[in-house]
Amino acid sequence: MPKLHIGPRTLHYLQMGRGPGVVMIHGLGTNQACWQLKVAPRLLGEFQVITYDLPGHGYSTLLPEAEALLGDTPPEEEPPELPSLWDLAGDIVALLDHLGVEKAHVVGHCIGGDIALHFAHRYPDRTDRIVLVEGMLPYLNPDHYSDPEWTGWDQWEQEVLRRTGVPIPAEQRGNLPYNLRRMADFPAQFGPGKGGSQDRDAIIQIAEQFGRLEALGVDVNLASAVHAMGSRALGLEDLRDIPHPTLLLYATDSAFEGTLDVLRAQLPNATVARLAESELQHLAPLIQPAIVAEHIQAFCRA
Repeated sequence: MPKLHIGPRTLHYLQMGRGPGVVMIHGLGTNQACWQLKVAPRLLGEFQVITYDLPGHGYSTLLPEAEALLGDTPPEEEPPELPSLWDLAGDIVALLDHLGVEKAHVVGHCIGGDIALHFAHRYPDRTDRIVLVEGMLPYLNPDHYSDPEWTGWDQWEQEVLRRTGVPIPAEQRGNLPYNLRRMADFPAQFGPGKGGSQDRDAIIQIAEQFGRLEALGVDVNLASAVHAMGSRALGLEDLRDIPHPTLLLYATDSAFEGTLDVLRAQLPNATVARLAESELQHLAPLIQPAIVAEHIQAFCRA
């Protein structure tokens, strides 16, 4: 697959099909295969689908220092700063420019939804319609999502216990390197290797990158990251400035009901659609791909 160099970072992407552009942004801890397995193929009849790996995921580099971070000796420098959501929105513009696409629909899952909204706010003329699938936006209510009693932690802990038989210690809730390593212990859930051993190396590599950042003095605890993110991210008043038609696609009884309530109240042109309750329901593009694709098609076709 092709790669695009954006400054010191490298973005791994795939472009398929013809028609109006649809940029699909995956969530934390996954990669563009989240869309490529079963959602993107359903859109190719009428859309040009553009997927890519977020920095630090798949084959995209996290930071300019990525090679050093993965080596044996950390660089003797100030702790590096993770890319902001605005930086990640800028990556989409660079990718569209590279591909010669003037305007596109943006579809974001999980934290990809956060990036989609930042893109739409800063680059409104490059944005057509927006689809958020189980969008997080934790920085809008950081105390809620960093609370150890948040229902999302309960759901994740139950899933880890069910699949591995080993619970998550209370003090490790929100620790990204730890939880990514636990995810690597899951049997493969999707694709032709379902039920067998998954590619642990790919997940461990992401965990190691976060672990190296932690060793360099970067706080990678999700609660701290959420509070830091909030200081340089969209605010409630900014959401009101996003006029684009937006589809909010959330699971029934989603762990992100708080986010949905905020978005429904603040976005001036939002529509809500619900997905059926299911196991691993936050991973809707993988669990319910046909329904997700149908919603995207119908909304972006309008």
